[in-house]
Amino acid sequence: MNNPGVFAEIEPETDPGVLEPGMYTVGCAGRFHRETVDALMRCSVSAELVSGCVTGFLMPYYMHNLNNLLVGVVGNLDLAEMFMPHTEKVAFRISEAKASASSVTGFIRSVSETLSSAGRFFNPEESFDKAISMLRAACGRSVRCDDLENMKTTGLLSSKDQPCLNTVMAAAGVWCVLCLGGNGSINGITGSGKITFIWEKPSTSGRMHMPGSENASLILAMAGGLAGSRGYRLIVENWTDFTGTVTIAS
Repeated sequence: MNNPGVFAEIEPETDPGVLEPGMYTVGCAGRFHRETVDALMRCSVSAELVSGCVTGFLMPYYMHNLNNLLVGVVGNLDLAEMFMPHTEKVAFRISEAKASASSVTGFIRSVSETLSSAGRFFNPEESFDKAISMLRAACGRSVRCDDLENMKTTGLLSSKDQPCLNTVMAAAGVWCVLCLGGNGSINGITGSGKITFIWEKPSTSGRMHMPGSENASLILAMAGGLAGSRGYRLIVENWTDFTGTVTIAS
């Protein structure tokens, strides 16, 4: 199915089952550029293009989180040097540096495995888990995302186009990451033929310290175009400066 999807505002709590495939908004006035979304709906955006944008938008977050992990290595080595010649203190700091280096290795392996699977989809559950791992790696220490571990897709959505569904889901998650800018939480809910992501950040949050928020509407519009062309509904609700919800429904 590659027909252009619909882009429209709907009433709150509308049953996705009564909607045509496409992208829908509730309480998101001014968040999307109508001409841009309409163009993406018409041009049948490819899953490969969206997947590439997902990777590109997340790269600064990966680099930021890798840098934070390296601080543990360098900091402990600096302390070891300061404690010379007290061998017990030096040995402890070197041990801590080794543990931090192991975390760096694990992070790089995790990111490499998720990126290397782009374009290669295994079983739906495995591919879904890789997408969740990708989002968790991008979130870092300042974003709470533990609930994502409990999300499952087995028998959840009809597999009209499983690779595209996984790409749409990843793009929806990236929207959350970009909107948070490094501070807050992402929760995931699955059930009743839907996948939902909800992001929130404290009302006391100041200026974002991570880039990319200006691309949040674009990545979601691309996801909406891809979802609509493959028979899915993507619904964005109550997008404010401090929260937002996106749902993918079959």
